[in-house]
Amino acid sequence: MTHVHHRLTALRTTMADHGADAFLISNAHNRRYFSGFTGSSGLLLITPEEAHVITDFRYYEQVQREAPAFSLHRQTGRLEEALGELLAEVRPSRVAFEADDVTVAAFERWRQVAPQGTEWVSTEEVGKRLRATKDEEELNLLRRAQAITDAAFERFLVEVEPGRTERELAWRLEVILRELGADDVSFEIIVAVGDHAALPHYHPHPGERPVQQNDIVLVDFGAQVGGYHADMTRTFVVGEPDEMFTRVYQACLGALEAVEAAVRAGMGCREADQVARAYLEDQGFGEHFGHSLGHGVGLEVHERPYLSFRAPADDVIPTNSVITLEPGIYVPGWGGVRIEDLAIAREDGLDVLTQTTKAIDAWLRARG
Repeated sequence: MTHVHHRLTALRTTMADHGADAFLISNAHNRRYFSGFTGSSGLLLITPEEAHVITDFRYYEQVQREAPAFSLHRQTGRLEEALGELLAEVRPSRVAFEADDVTVAAFERWRQVAPQGTEWVSTEEVGKRLRATKDEEELNLLRRAQAITDAAFERFLVEVEPGRTERELAWRLEVILRELGADDVSFEIIVAVGDHAALPHYHPHPGERPVQQNDIVLVDFGAQVGGYHADMTRTFVVGEPDEMFTRVYQACLGALEAVEAAVRAGMGCREADQVARAYLEDQGFGEHFGHSLGHGVGLEVHERPYLSFRAPADDVIPTNSVITLEPGIYVPGWGGVRIEDLAIAREDGLDVLTQTTKAIDAWLRARG
């Protein structure tokens, strides 16, 4: 449980920076990150010396198993009543809370049950910022998730045949991921066939569109292992790549290679996005790349840092963050190409976790 100790130490430092003597964690991902507790309901209250978890009878045993470093505060009535009891016991004067996670109604209930004179300190993204830097345990889970994702794609390629529908292929891919040891899928699998590949996050997905010879197929998916998500996109053609596909694919792959050569920890998030954008503009595809270059991945499939032209100017890529790099080119009425890798950001460059082929004729090669 040393990782929990390190995470709580970092949270306590932030708590002191906010002038608070307690931190109330309500976000489910942050609750899991700081305590190890994976139940669906509860609150954490962290003080400089103590760590408490409030939850109901469904999870009493689970808390003792998953979060042995925490004192269990048993909720028998409403959650806010249990919080009121704990606050009366601990008596913090300034309580930091996750303003970006709490409804106004829930916050009002907390204020009503807190001892008179309790001050509430509004914070945003504290847990999310700390979660952006991954420890070795997290990196190992992400490596395993991506290794399963890689292996699944290899098996999936052979299954893609004319006549099979998007829906059928997405289900086959989910089965393969599970058979290879995934706990779950990272998100609803995207299989976009033909001109559906022109929609960056194709909805409704996946549909009844069958694969035909020479169709483009874009597949975006990932395995989830121990709560951590992999995320990968590959695009291929069912047959011989034609001139248009070759031109678009090579431009997209060139952008990804430029990014993987340039990006490192400490680089500005906007600057990283600009590497791909400048490359695609140079290739004549600037207007066809409308989304961000990538995002952090961990307990959530989209988390900090955000490698985007919309990122605040001072946002930088943290050391040991795990990020996606996913340039895309989308041509309405024709289709699209997105190629996405997962990588650990180091100070001297990227450690790319994704091992899946990026060969333009991957579908043909899978057939020997």
